[in-house]
Amino acid sequence: MRYFILINWILVMTGCFMPWLYPKLFVIGMDGIDMVDGKVILVLAIVGIVVSMVQFRVQRKGLFMLQGLLGLGIIAISGMELLVFYQRAYPVGPGLFLVFLCATQIVCAVTSAYRRPLL
Repeated sequence: MRYFILINWILVMTGCFMPWLYPKLFVIGMDGIDMVDGKVILVLAIVGIVVSMVQFRVQRKGLFMLQGLLGLGIIAISGMELLVFYQRAYPVGPGLFLVFLCATQIVCAVTSAYRRPLL
């Protein structure tokens, strides 16, 4: 389960470098790293990777809770971005979807792993 969480953190970090907004008439294309929200999510993903690596050495369930909180923060930020893009009818790129879905998988995996013994 910890490897699954670590891979999802890496995918969240990868999603920050992918396009979040496709170019369209009067809309410029942007990657996630070009926006402030993408930079915040990248920092949260790096912190999540570090916490996940620490959890390989020190097996504590409290670190699952920290990863879950980081994942919820990323879900909130990327969910607000998705809402704004859909309200303005912007073409959403795959990076934002990847960030949102991988953060959701992290939260689901952390909540299921928190109830079971450490694997």
